[in-house]
Amino acid sequence: MQIDHTLYMKRRIASQIGLALSMSAMAVGLAVLIWILYILFSNGLSALDLKLFTHDTPAPGTEGGGLRNAILGSLMIVTLTVLRQSALMHFEVLSLHKILESLWIKLHN
Repeated sequence: MQIDHTLYMKRRIASQIGLALSMSAMAVGLAVLIWILYILFSNGLSALDLKLFTHDTPAPGTEGGGLRNAILGSLMIVTLTVLRQSALMHFEVLSLHKILESLWIKLHN
């Protein structure tokens, strides 16, 4: 069987160009991420203290405040979602069990 070397070389060059472009995009994305994290940690570590997590968010235009209500709201949403999904999953497992049980009985009788 004859191998068309020109087609092979075209595909290999296209593959290398695509790989180089994707690696360049990854490098730019990582550079931006590292830059953002550097700025965040260099400017933001001084603001981390217990008040940030234990005080409510202040009214607009006032100084200080924290994230307590945002953290509690997120925890409430996650808790309610887990409870609801657990109940739904239990119902789905029971339904699937009944369906498979009836299929098993039909196949073996």
